[in-house]
Amino acid sequence: MGSAWSSELVEWVRGSAVGAGFDLCGVAGAPASGESEGVLTAERFSEWVAGGRAGEMEYLKRRDEAGELLRRSARVAMPWVRSVVVCALNYHAEGPLSVDAAAKGAGWIGRYAWSGGEDGEPVDYHDDLMRRLKVVEAGLVARVSSETLQTKCYVDTGPLLERDFAARAGVGWVGKNTCVINQGVGSWLLLGVIVCSLEVETEAAALVAADRCGSCTRCIEACPTGALVASREMDASLCIAYLTIEKKGAIAEELREKMGRQVFGCDICQDVCPWNRKAPVGDHVGFRARGELVNPSLDWLGGMSADEFRRWFKGSPLERTKRHRVQRNVAIAMGNSGDESFVPKLMEWAGGEDAVLAESAGWALRRLGLLASRQRAWMLSEDVKKSEAEPEVKPIEAVKPTVREDGAWPQVKALAMYMASTEVHTYAFSVAANVILSLFPFIVLLLTLAQKVFHSPAMVAVVGDLLRTILPNNQDFIVRNMTSLVHPHGSTRVFSVVMLLITSTGVFLPLEVALNNVWGVKENRNYLQNQMVSLGLAAAVGALAMASVALATGQQRITTWIFFGHTDNIFFNFLAGGVLKICAVVMSVLLFFLIYWVLPHRKIPAMAVLPTAIVIGLSWEVAKYLYVLALPHLDFESVYGPFKVSVGLMMWAFLSGLMLLAGAHFSATRYTLRLAREAEAE
Repeated sequence: MGSAWSSELVEWVRGSAVGAGFDLCGVAGAPASGESEGVLTAERFSEWVAGGRAGEMEYLKRRDEAGELLRRSARVAMPWVRSVVVCALNYHAEGPLSVDAAAKGAGWIGRYAWSGGEDGEPVDYHDDLMRRLKVVEAGLVARVSSETLQTKCYVDTGPLLERDFAARAGVGWVGKNTCVINQGVGSWLLLGVIVCSLEVETEAAALVAADRCGSCTRCIEACPTGALVASREMDASLCIAYLTIEKKGAIAEELREKMGRQVFGCDICQDVCPWNRKAPVGDHVGFRARGELVNPSLDWLGGMSADEFRRWFKGSPLERTKRHRVQRNVAIAMGNSGDESFVPKLMEWAGGEDAVLAESAGWALRRLGLLASRQRAWMLSEDVKKSEAEPEVKPIEAVKPTVREDGAWPQVKALAMYMASTEVHTYAFSVAANVILSLFPFIVLLLTLAQKVFHSPAMVAVVGDLLRTILPNNQDFIVRNMTSLVHPHGSTRVFSVVMLLITSTGVFLPLEVALNNVWGVKENRNYLQNQMVSLGLAAAVGALAMASVALATGQQRITTWIFFGHTDNIFFNFLAGGVLKICAVVMSVLLFFLIYWVLPHRKIPAMAVLPTAIVIGLSWEVAKYLYVLALPHLDFESVYGPFKVSVGLMMWAFLSGLMLLAGAHFSATRYTLRLAREAEAE
C-alpha cells in the first residue's frame, strides 16, 4: 500500500473507525517541530505552560533531554510520527444540563463520567476508547502490510495536542471554550488517536474544519471562575474540571464559592453552547447514563464508605480522582448549597484526620453560616459520630440569626435577635410560674431535712441565711412562714414532696425544649424520660443546697471556735457572711451548669457550657442586686396587694429564665466559633 496515506486508505480508516463504534474519524499530518499545528502552535503552547496555566498537570510540562516540551510537537517525543488518526466518540447522554435547576442538595458529575455498561457497571472511557482504537489499529496494520509501518494508540496520555489534530483532521473546530465542536454532533466528544509513520500529503489540508463560533461568546461569559481568559485560551488552573479532578490538596478559597455544586468535572461551557442545543444522544453500549450519577445527592456521595466508593466507581473516571478528593469537592458543594442539613456530615469531616478535607469542611460550615444558633449541639462535639440511636439533628427554622465572624458585636447582635424573635419569653414565663409552685415545697423539705434528719438548729439557721442570700425580696417573711409550717404539720411535708414531683417537670420541661432549640436538637425526651431527668435535677439541686448548708454550718462552728464564742462582732459577721455568699454563688453556678449540661437531649461537651455557667452565675448575683434596688420603684404592692411577694418572686424567676437561656445561646456561639477557628488553623 506504500508509505503514505491515499484517499482510498483514508476512507477505509474512517469506515473502520465507525465500525469500531466511533462517530467521527479523520487523518491529519504531524508537522515537524516549530511548524504550525493549529490553534495551539508550538510557540503558544510553550507560552501557555510558562504562564502557569497548566496548573499542577505535570505531564503537560514534561521535556526531552534537550529541554523541549514533549507536547510542543508530536515529533519531539516520537520523531518517526508523520500522521495522526483522530477518532471521536459522542458520549452525549439523555439527561438534564448542569445549568438547569436541580433538586435541593444535588451535586453535579461531568456528563462523560455518567457512563455505565449494560450491566450497570461503571465504564472508564480511557479503557473503552483504547479497546476500539486497537481494533482500528489492527485493521490498519493488516491493510498496509508494511514492515516499516509504526503505530501507537493514545487516549489522553500521548505527548501530543489531540484537539489541534482533530481540527486538522476535519473532526471539528476548536471552539472558544477550547472544546472540539462538530457541526452535526456538537462538542460532547471523547478523542482517541493513533499516531502513525505514514506520510500525509494534500489530504489533510483539504479537511481542516472551518471555525463556526462566529461572534458568540456565551461560553466565555458563563464560565464561573473566568478560566476562559480569551477566545480559545483557557487557564486550566482556574477551570472547575481541573480543580475537581486534577487539583491535589486544598482548592484556593477564592474559587470555592464559584464552583457551585460541581463535584467532578464541569459542563457549563458546553451546556450553554448553541451547537449543543440539538446535539444527538449517543447510542453506545458502555456510555449510557447511570441514573444515580445524574444530579447526584450530595448526602449520598458524601456518606459513601471506602468500600461503597470502590463498588460504585471501580473502573470509572472518579476512581482515578480517589475518594478523599471527591469528598473534598462534595464538602465545597455542600457549603455552596445553602442547605444546613449538611452540617452534621461537615462537622464530622471538620474533626477528621484528613487535613485537606477538614479545612474544606470548615470553610463550608462558615459558608453555610454554620454558627446559626439552632445548630450548636451537633456541631460542637469534637468526637461527634452520628448514630442511628441518637435523634436526628435538623435546623429549627424559627431561629434565624447567624454569626459568621469573630468579635463581641456580631455575637451580641445574634443574641439580641435570638431573644427578640423566638419563643424564649414564653419558655421563661412557663419556668417562672412553675418555680413559684416548686419553691415553697422545696424550702419546706430543706428545713425538714435540717430539723428532722440532721437535728441541727444551726443548719436550720443556715437554711434561713441561705434563703435570705438567694431570694431577692421579703426573705424574712418567707423564711418565718416556711419554718412555722415544718414542725407541727407532717402532712405539709408529704404534700411538699408530691408538689415537687409534679412541678419539677414543669420547671425543667420548658427549659429542655428551649435548650434543644438552641442546640438544634429535633426531638425532645418523652414524658417518662423528662420526669426522670427532672427528678434527678431536683435531687441534685437539693443535694447542692444541703451541701452548701452543711459547709456553711461547719464554717460557722469553726469560726465560732476561733473567736472563742464571741460571735457578736463585725469580723465574725463579715467572715460568716462572706462564706455564706460564696456558698450561694457556687451553688448557683453549679445549678446553671447542670441545667446547661444535662437538659439538652444530646451530649454536650462540658467545656462548652462551664465558662458560661460561671459567667451567668456571677451575673445572676449582680442582676439580683440591681433587681432589689429596683423593687421599691416597681411598687408591686399597689397593684397586687397581698400577692406582692409571689409576684416579685415570679418576676425575678422570669428574668432568671431569660438570663439562663441567653447564656445557653451565648455558650453555643462561643464554642462554635472556637471550633471554626481550630478547623481553619488546621
